[in-house]
Amino acid sequence: MALRIDHDGAMFRCTMDVDGAHMPHRGNQLTRSARNLILLLPLLSIRAAALPSGALPLRIRVGILVYEGVYDTEFVAPLDVFRHAATYTSGRLEAFTVAPHGGAVRTAEGLRFQPDYSFRTAPIIDWLIVPSGKNSDTDMKDKKLVAWIREVGRRAQIVQSNCDGAFLLGAAGLLDGKRATTYPMSIDKFAATFAKIKVLRGPRFVDDNGTVTSQGGASSFEPALYLLGKHFGDLLSEKVARELLVDWNLEKIPHKVIHQLPKK
Repeated sequence: MALRIDHDGAMFRCTMDVDGAHMPHRGNQLTRSARNLILLLPLLSIRAAALPSGALPLRIRVGILVYEGVYDTEFVAPLDVFRHAATYTSGRLEAFTVAPHGGAVRTAEGLRFQPDYSFRTAPIIDWLIVPSGKNSDTDMKDKKLVAWIREVGRRAQIVQSNCDGAFLLGAAGLLDGKRATTYPMSIDKFAATFAKIKVLRGPRFVDDNGTVTSQGGASSFEPALYLLGKHFGDLLSEKVARELLVDWNLEKIPHKVIHQLPKK
């Protein structure tokens, strides 16, 4: 059995051949795994234009940073979106939490939970999500925390912050020369603290070539759904939004996307 996936400029299409003969997408001659794949393809139809490389993402590991005093919504929103989406991606998307140490973490609201990994045990992270916490000023001075964000963020394909998580990205030097936003009540302080960052005050989230910052709060669902749609297709992001009862329409959300061609 051979499976070929190609696209016509608008949509990926699947052709399946068994022993050299084209097989229609029905019948009892297909194996169970082939039938399951065919049933899954309509759900995971991915628009070719949404993929920057023109190819299906093989696997993306989303690491969500958690630490003492982290705000619940800032990390639970993206975790909810990506783990929900992972059930439809046949192993191509994985989301997990990472903390500085291996013990339990207490959030700003008093939730106590056990992260999936510590800095020492975490797997490779393709997308790094950095939420905010109630001790932002102290957190920016935490050398271990900032160094880990810098190291992982420089290797990651995507770096995304919610609310005052942008301060941690700024402290790590990951926003230098980029356009970014943060929690509206903190934006003046953000601009005064980081002179190398081009602060945008209007958008709810900003994507500067894969570095995404957001205002946070209840809107923390938005950058996660945006990234999901950008890399896995609008059909999946819209399905996840419907199932989570999130009112999702990207065109109606103030946001800014900056694309720059690499220098030759």
